[in-house]
Amino acid sequence: MGLGRGRDGAADRDRSRRRRADGIVLWSSTSDGPETPDAEEGAAPREPFAMLRAAAARAASGAPASTDPVIAKLPLLGLRAAAFSLLWITLLVALGFGLGAVRQPSADLLVTGIRVEGTVEMLYENRKGKNRTITVDYHVGSEPWTAEIRRDSEREYAVGDKVTVFYAPGNPERVRTLEEENISEFRQGLLIVPGFFVFAGIPLCLVAAAAWWNRYRSVLKTGWREATATVKPGRVFPEIALNLGRDGIMLLRARRSLRSASRFKGLRNVPVLVGGTGQRMVVVFPRGRWFKERLYPVPVEEVRPEPAL
Repeated sequence: MGLGRGRDGAADRDRSRRRRADGIVLWSSTSDGPETPDAEEGAAPREPFAMLRAAAARAASGAPASTDPVIAKLPLLGLRAAAFSLLWITLLVALGFGLGAVRQPSADLLVTGIRVEGTVEMLYENRKGKNRTITVDYHVGSEPWTAEIRRDSEREYAVGDKVTVFYAPGNPERVRTLEEENISEFRQGLLIVPGFFVFAGIPLCLVAAAAWWNRYRSVLKTGWREATATVKPGRVFPEIALNLGRDGIMLLRARRSLRSASRFKGLRNVPVLVGGTGQRMVVVFPRGRWFKERLYPVPVEEVRPEPAL
């Protein structure tokens, strides 16, 4: 269902019954479209709602959508997502350097360590085949020494196998073999596990940046329409029923995004702006998450019912 810039006027409108919830202006109306609630006597003007009305008035007057400050903010959300991708890339590089720093002392033992021959005395692995270690006997000078070395190579061992051992001068407990680096799995995990999440976050941020740019272009074509929104509870990405007045009801679903409509679940008749078409739509709520006086754009898509067979 496409959205136009025009605004249906209604000469006679019933006065809306108003209530307030969580600082958001709500109302229910029997008229064809939303109506601005009257300001309470002595109350300060509600800036987010005034911005919504101003944007809708510009759309109704036929002003170019490119001059709308609310629309102009949409590309900034894409730039923010792109900036996050650069942040994740920087963090991924830092984690790579950190992993290299963890592994470097073991690599240095191959150059600076004392090389001796050792014998495998014991093998161990848990029931899941993890935490595999070998117990190796070797000599530090004339003194016998035993060390448990974590296995991280594909070599198969048997009790009695000979291995080449490298230990640090003055610290025989710091040891490795020619095949096994003997690096703490915990220390590596502190860097590798976050690295997987950071690596996955880079393409997600880039996709989000492109999606916001596409929504911006879509809203540029349609402009804003005034509506009232009822956010249905019970979903991670809730459905939103929009009352467009004489244009009827439109059912939308929130897209996967950090900018979610979940915080509005259960609220009815929230004054909003809506723009775009299809999967490139945006609903603007009158109150932000961190800064309550700012508008809150939420990416949505139109829900199309399956055709009857």
